[in-house]
Amino acid sequence: MQITLREALSFGGLIDAEVLAGGKNLDNKVDSATTIEVTEDGIASWVWENQLYISAMYSVKDDVERQLKLIRILNENKCSGLVLCHIGIWMKKISPKLIKLCEKLDFPLIKANPNTQYIDILSPLLFRTVGDKVKYNDHEIKLNNELLDYIIDENDWGDAFERITEKYRMKITYLDPYCNCLYSNKSLETMELDKNYVRSKINEIFTALLNNHYYIKEDDVSEELIYLVKTKKTTLGFLMITIDKKNEFENIVDVAETLSVLFALISGRKTWILHMKNHYVEEYITDLLFWNFASEEAALKRGQDLGINIIGKNVFAIININGFNKLTNEKRKTVSEKIEENIIPKIKDRIYALDKTSVLVFRNDQILMITDTADDYENFVKVLKKCNSEVLVGNALVSIGISDPFEKLNEIPKAYKQAFNAFTIGREFIGNNIVVDYNKVFFFNKINENRERSDAKSHAMQLIKPLIAYDTSHNSTLVRTLKALVKNNNDITKTSEELYLHRNTVLYRKNRIEKILGYSPFDMPYYINFFIALIIIE
Repeated sequence: MQITLREALSFGGLIDAEVLAGGKNLDNKVDSATTIEVTEDGIASWVWENQLYISAMYSVKDDVERQLKLIRILNENKCSGLVLCHIGIWMKKISPKLIKLCEKLDFPLIKANPNTQYIDILSPLLFRTVGDKVKYNDHEIKLNNELLDYIIDENDWGDAFERITEKYRMKITYLDPYCNCLYSNKSLETMELDKNYVRSKINEIFTALLNNHYYIKEDDVSEELIYLVKTKKTTLGFLMITIDKKNEFENIVDVAETLSVLFALISGRKTWILHMKNHYVEEYITDLLFWNFASEEAALKRGQDLGINIIGKNVFAIININGFNKLTNEKRKTVSEKIEENIIPKIKDRIYALDKTSVLVFRNDQILMITDTADDYENFVKVLKKCNSEVLVGNALVSIGISDPFEKLNEIPKAYKQAFNAFTIGREFIGNNIVVDYNKVFFFNKINENRERSDAKSHAMQLIKPLIAYDTSHNSTLVRTLKALVKNNNDITKTSEELYLHRNTVLYRKNRIEKILGYSPFDMPYYINFFIALIIIE
């Protein structure tokens, strides 16, 4: 049930709260309430319209600029307002700049009583907004408060689910939208039956749940009530609750409603924490790539705070998803989800088998990994080839680059560049879906580095100047033919296929090139000279 912010201030933990700014918009709608303790730009993708956010600002404390950034993000996403808790503990005082910005935007900024706990605010709001069809007695509200308090503090999702089912003394299977089991306190056999049942009737069940809140499964084995677990925007899964004939059916439905809210809170908090952990890990890897650290000790400490150990790591590898950035936003999102859900876990299993403390993250269009290959470098290369041929082919065209081994952590930026150059060279001259070791293309990369030198360009142009002049006056393509022949190691058949020409045409052009130049660019040492020149010109 939707309420207004003004109504939210009339009960529960906000009854003695102070409105600091944005009083004109106290009629903002409130669909739900949750905590927020981060201010990074990335939160813009998951804060919700009509959501009331509660914060102690413990991640930013008195960093006013980050506080202002949070307000702008919440306002742009049409959130209901922000409640500040525990002022004087984490956030020592409320900056006049914060109040001024909220007044300018007419964004409601509320200061809770310093002694008010999160649970005192969240509990009444959540159960007031969950819907008017469910009635709670005092015992149920107390019980739900205890569970909410536990959910907010608990990081072990399995323990949280277990605690809930123990309180309600019900047999439950919780399935995600793809019918994978997230939790069950039923027997393994029954849990498999639950999965298979929902999977076989997913469309029928989902349609019924959208219309009627619940769906009843009746068969010779058991009678189950199926309930949808969802937020306003996202379907999180299905609850399958064994119906106990001792309970009145209306009571079971009421409990199912409560359980769906509690399970949604756990799933939502789990998703949020995983999202933020991935965000912080990605941010950490980015800082490693550009070495934004005062010392190796500082880099190690920050990694340890995230549960990452980069001690002893000695190789950087990149799996590049070719053409990813050319996709539409919608297609890119679909490919990203497939990579996160299907590909990353498989790659982790393979890499962790060699080094269980390897660092692996999906960033933009690249899967980045830092690992220790000191004991078995050759096997690491084989593992990457398996990732390429068994995991990624069919999902995307990829290129994989591996750096030279490094000794010091501050050499990671150099190692990243090596891996990047390795896969780029491989993709350009060999093709997609291959693994390239930087050591094997070291000298080729050195040639690439000379592309921007003016004297190198001048010498390169001088070499092919006679062919350019001939092409210009005869409207021919001898330079293009030369490039293809050099690239294909003077292979006439391969060149003719690439240029869609007859073999005899390629042979004729080859002879014409040699005649114009006065010597053969396909013989040593001229071949190397032209090979390098054509790379520099491109």
